[in-house]
Amino acid sequence: MHRILTIPELLHLIFGEIDADEGRLLLALALTCRAFKEPALDCLWASPDGLANLVEVLPTDLWRVSKENPKILRLRSPVRPTTEVDWERFDLYARRVRGLYLRATTRWIKSRVLSGKLFRWLVSSRPHHQLLPNLSFLSCASDVPAEVHDSVYTLFCPRLAKLDVQRWSERPVPGNVSTTLLHLPQRSPNIRTLTVTMPRNGEPIPGGIFASLKRLKKLRLHASVMFHVFVELSSLPNLVDLELDIDRHSRAIVGQTAEERTAPGLTFCALEHLTLGMPITAANALLSACRFPRLQRIDVTTQSVTASTSLDRTFQLIHEHCNHTHLDTIWIESGEHALPHEVGREAITAVSLECLCDFRRLCCCVIMTWELCIILNDESVKKMAMSWPRLEDLTLRNLVTHPWAIPTATTLEGLAHLARFCPLLNELSIDIQTADTIVSANVKPGGGFCNRALLAVEFNQSPALGNCAKIAAFLHAIFPNLWEINYIDGEVRGETWRPVVEVLEVLQFASRWEKHT
Repeated sequence: MHRILTIPELLHLIFGEIDADEGRLLLALALTCRAFKEPALDCLWASPDGLANLVEVLPTDLWRVSKENPKILRLRSPVRPTTEVDWERFDLYARRVRGLYLRATTRWIKSRVLSGKLFRWLVSSRPHHQLLPNLSFLSCASDVPAEVHDSVYTLFCPRLAKLDVQRWSERPVPGNVSTTLLHLPQRSPNIRTLTVTMPRNGEPIPGGIFASLKRLKKLRLHASVMFHVFVELSSLPNLVDLELDIDRHSRAIVGQTAEERTAPGLTFCALEHLTLGMPITAANALLSACRFPRLQRIDVTTQSVTASTSLDRTFQLIHEHCNHTHLDTIWIESGEHALPHEVGREAITAVSLECLCDFRRLCCCVIMTWELCIILNDESVKKMAMSWPRLEDLTLRNLVTHPWAIPTATTLEGLAHLARFCPLLNELSIDIQTADTIVSANVKPGGGFCNRALLAVEFNQSPALGNCAKIAAFLHAIFPNLWEINYIDGEVRGETWRPVVEVLEVLQFASRWEKHT
């Protein structure tokens, strides 16, 4: 055997490329030779589905297979005291576990799962012994028994870097997720990525958990939170990614006083990506109390109906509290749960979006609403295009059902400004008015400027009104590589755009012919 295959680090890389389901292959490699044994066993035990495989190396008089479901292991009764010899093989493999998935379902996984009583016995049998000393990733699903949620904190160790704790049940389970989190600062102070999902209408996450997690970089909270939690989060020097998804909770941000809503006293010095899934009013309250000097991307999503004035306030707060030289992505969605009578009554205008033009490094601007119209004219599109020379994605999409009710004034001339001033633009979704499209043999559309990066475009609910050949010719002149309009699953959405696409295809082929031909 070549000497290079005796390097353990290299073998770890090679064996790490083998899919986790290929357990037989890793086992075969472990039995091949002494050089392969340790790296192959490390990869074989790296991220098991549950602790059943480890339990099965314990003496069989400590556990049994459930009669009702052969994929569940139960604690054998009566329970006898264990000795160090009982745990030798267990510890031999347990030190190899780097990641662990705890879940109760047995349908989609090959290994067995532990009953709640067996899990609690396992983690409490040796109270001063770390069960999985090298664990760096732990995921606890929502469907595991209550005993698992209550005791999962015993698996926390200093090496733990990523934790995902879920509890979706609507049944009252008093504070077990919060209790679990309270053990983090002491047991796993080096945690870097944390995801927490609480029950709908459950107790809010309390304070005193995050302040000492100085290495925390990514935080996902799907729960109600106390406002002073944000005070703790703002003090974390390495927090770069924060997601607050509380739109499904009746109480979003608890304990915020009127003074805290109006005083911009919190500064997230390191935060680069902020995601807010909550009612716009709650998002505005939070944004008004915080500043983000290094923020690069902000996502605000709400399923509830939003007034245009509230969204105007959101744009203004982003303008005031985010650094104009750092922010490059703005993504806002609203109104997925809007009722038919609530659609199209209000509008987002160019005045609302004007403050965003100060973000000169903007690469992505996505505004999608179910209930609001987006009204722009050619001049406002020109100003946006001139302000965002690095723009790659412009999505201004409203889902108003009746296209003829959209009072848009943007024409193909407005799109010509995007072709001229945004050479990197490769994704575009906007409403346009095409009825008065003019194509002259003496004047090139858009002044002869074109964008070759755009391959597909969506015109939302806007129909193609007017001469389809002129529309296609104008689009081909400013976007010479444009092939697809309103394409979904390989088909053109909207009967009026189908003839435009057919002409566009002819122009595409003709543009590739030799001139003498």
